[in-house]
Amino acid sequence: MVRISTINIPISREKARSGHITKRRNKWIRRITVQCATVAIKARNSQIRQFYLRMRGRRGHKIAIVATARKLLTAIWHLLLTGEEYVDKNHAKKTITKSRKETLKLALEYAIPLLRQAG
Repeated sequence: MVRISTINIPISREKARSGHITKRRNKWIRRITVQCATVAIKARNSQIRQFYLRMRGRRGHKIAIVATARKLLTAIWHLLLTGEEYVDKNHAKKTITKSRKETLKLALEYAIPLLRQAG
């Protein structure tokens, strides 16, 4: 294993792996970020959920949720450094369409006259 500053890069079979959340640091931060990742993957059509699903297919739920938590921490860190706002491209497309409440209201507006005609 080669140690370059704070990044561990194991050298085996020409594969380099890095970027995991270690258990050496604050356990409370790890637990909270995993909980945040668990909530984040429930949002449909989000980039975070798509990342989680790709990882889960290859590595399993536990490793995928920790990788998602790390991805969230990295995104938060960059947002704090740059001062930008987070915009999920996939989720933004969905919010442009009508919400469920508006769709239900339109459905009721069409259904009430039909029911009155039917008696």
